[in-house]
Amino acid sequence: MDSRCHRSVLRCPPRRRPALRAGAAFAGPAWALLALAVAAPPAPAAEPPEPRLVAAVTSSGTVSEPAAGTRSASFRVSLSRPPARSTTVTVALGGTATRGADYSLPARLVWYDFDDGGAKRFTLSFGPHDTAQTVAVTVNADNAAESAETITATLTDITPAGGFATRSPELPSATITIVESAPADGAPDTPGEPRAPSEPRAPG
Repeated sequence: MDSRCHRSVLRCPPRRRPALRAGAAFAGPAWALLALAVAAPPAPAAEPPEPRLVAAVTSSGTVSEPAAGTRSASFRVSLSRPPARSTTVTVALGGTATRGADYSLPARLVWYDFDDGGAKRFTLSFGPHDTAQTVAVTVNADNAAESAETITATLTDITPAGGFATRSPELPSATITIVESAPADGAPDTPGEPRAPSEPRAPG
């Protein structure tokens, strides 16, 4: 029996447990150490970084200029995945073709008010569930004889930028080429008198 116990009541005072100081060795039973480890809350897991959003642009390629009326072509701006937040992609439009004369674009596009090296810029807005948008290009008839003309779309800015979104290094721009319509069957390639057939060579 503990010498500190009172013999009259045969009751011992409770023993004090030594405080566990930081860095001190734990001298208690193993089950107590295990209980302390289980009771400690786990450290919160770090959230995985948001995968980068990559924007790319492609085109429908080459289109023949119509002899009358119009003909359709298009650009397609796509994202590598649905964005987690509202994202705006800015597109610079350039090339040798003249907008309004050689071709036209949808009225819904939001244009910048200034020129940038001869290229006009417009923006496309992507919501949380959008992954691609198509920009229709209407090619107009032109009776003037001219060489092939181009319309080039280049991705310039993505908002939000930084590590969240970037341009595709393989597809940062795309081009639509407008070529002259092929002449009708039987018509000469160039105006003027048709060529005379060449004379056969004498056998040597």
